[in-house]
Amino acid sequence: MPAYTAKVKGILNNLLPVLLLVFLSSAVVSAPPPNNQTIIHTTRLSLVGESSYSPDFSHFRYANPNAPKGGTLKLASIGTFDTFNPYNGKGRIADGLFALYNNLMIRSYDEPYSLYPLIASSIEYSRDYAWVAFNLNPKARFHDGMPITADDVVYTLSLLKEKGSPFIQGNYKTIEKTVAETPHRVVFHLAEERGIKTLAFLGYLPVLPRHFWEKHDFSTTLTTIPIGSGPVRIKSFKQGQSIVYERVKDYWAQELPVNKGLHNFDEVQISYFRDSHASLEAFRAGLYDFRYEYDPKNWHHGYHFPAVKKGQVICESLPFHFPPGMSAFVFNTRKPLFQNRQVRQAIAGMLNFPWINQMLLYSGYKRTQSFFTNTGLVATGLPTDAEKQLLRPFKNYLPSDVFTDPLTYQATPTYSLREQQQTAIRLLKEAGWELRKGKMTHLKTGKPMTFTIIIELPRAERVVMPFKKNLASIGITMQVQIIDQSHYRKRVKSFDFDMADWHFWHSEFLGAEQKNNWHSQAASTPQSNNIIGIDNPAIDRLTELLSTASEYGASVVPAQALDRVLRQGYYVIPKWYSPTTNIAYWNHLVRPTTGTPWFPIVNAWWHRDSEENKPATTFLTQ
Repeated sequence: MPAYTAKVKGILNNLLPVLLLVFLSSAVVSAPPPNNQTIIHTTRLSLVGESSYSPDFSHFRYANPNAPKGGTLKLASIGTFDTFNPYNGKGRIADGLFALYNNLMIRSYDEPYSLYPLIASSIEYSRDYAWVAFNLNPKARFHDGMPITADDVVYTLSLLKEKGSPFIQGNYKTIEKTVAETPHRVVFHLAEERGIKTLAFLGYLPVLPRHFWEKHDFSTTLTTIPIGSGPVRIKSFKQGQSIVYERVKDYWAQELPVNKGLHNFDEVQISYFRDSHASLEAFRAGLYDFRYEYDPKNWHHGYHFPAVKKGQVICESLPFHFPPGMSAFVFNTRKPLFQNRQVRQAIAGMLNFPWINQMLLYSGYKRTQSFFTNTGLVATGLPTDAEKQLLRPFKNYLPSDVFTDPLTYQATPTYSLREQQQTAIRLLKEAGWELRKGKMTHLKTGKPMTFTIIIELPRAERVVMPFKKNLASIGITMQVQIIDQSHYRKRVKSFDFDMADWHFWHSEFLGAEQKNNWHSQAASTPQSNNIIGIDNPAIDRLTELLSTASEYGASVVPAQALDRVLRQGYYVIPKWYSPTTNIAYWNHLVRPTTGTPWFPIVNAWWHRDSEENKPATTFLTQ
């Protein structure tokens, strides 16, 4: 993926005029709330702690408000694309599409999770989260000049609830009613399963133009250039090969504090390459400007070309403190072989991370031991009393060691192959398997244990092969199948695999998205993220509690209990994560001296050749 990873994104408003601030704080409430109901009026929404920016902030700390505008940013991506609709879960979306649309609110990148106004200039909500109102900025416009109204917001939510991806539908299904009270005020009425994160999902709602989508089928892939409202629009494209974004020169929100110092390129060109090797060679040849390097072998051996030695290409390793999520080899428990926890545990134990890290990853990685690493949600030791209170009603659905075996969290776990072989053979024998003539054989059927792991990147085969060898040492045959990237996601999301290489992302504040990952309802929903096929009442309940947590503090115990149950269920084989982000870029790019603790915000950079000129461009990260 290019310089704007998945699952994050942010930008805000510039010094809002006093007139606008007055509008925010004095918006009319057409239906008076019940007596004694506390109403919150604000321009900020924070999920974890307090917002770090005051109402009158001028720009984000990681943006340079004096950054020059102009030039072209060239980026790269792997694979192909066939749709300009990033919201329905269909097809392969073009990179950068989320920059086309503004959201009601937008997050900053240098604090855990705070939202600030963009299309919405202020927010009001009841203390019990029964309803929330967004007051829209009357200046907000789509790229064709049409105003963004509350009617567009109502239409967008209805469209996403009906035809959005399962993940999006899950986020918004607690919205009972949406009312456009005025052209610039929309009110959402929420079901009982609600919390502050529901407000955040609504704040992060993109607003789509009704006048465009009423003429196009939202349920399928889109190859027509859509009308947006964000800082860039699509200028041109070659289907599946390249896409060019251009700055919207009359962008309605360019003077808002959230946009100051951001979107500093006149054009952003994204070229697609068949694999990472071709992409690296193109970077070395100067065909694009910025690159994340995820392959440790490339990082140690692929950046010694002349441009690096001359200082024309800059290579940096930046600290990475963002929650890395769970990168893992995932069991598909819909398969009979993997429905037995002891089988999963035995197989998981044969992955020798210390050897892989030292021999193949240049000792640059840490073992992922929790689903929620780098957060306060990691389960350790024995369950706390508060965890036990949540788990005891489901005692019959949980392994007994959830309550009796403490979880450890080792920075540098040790590994003995001989001990793991012995443990695996014992576990498999308890599960009805036996090592016969070098083959792990089922005692009743006489069939050998064999399964297939699918991977999408050829370089991943290097780390899979030692795992395959270790499994073979106890008579298990693991076949390795490399799937073309354009088809890999389809295979996984249709649950057509035995074992797959996958990544589960999350934020600091867990919510309804966890139901899409682990809830039993999602297990039977095509395109959901419950690719494992988990069907467990305890996990269902924990994800439901997370989806209704009214504040961050209320999510901590359910999250820790969920982490414990998932880890001791051996549903995945955790892989590893890097404590640094490796980047390389040509020196005609300039980045701000103040960054974020998570990853580079490339749309805060600018072109060196523009430092004496004046234009403006936009590129939003996702």
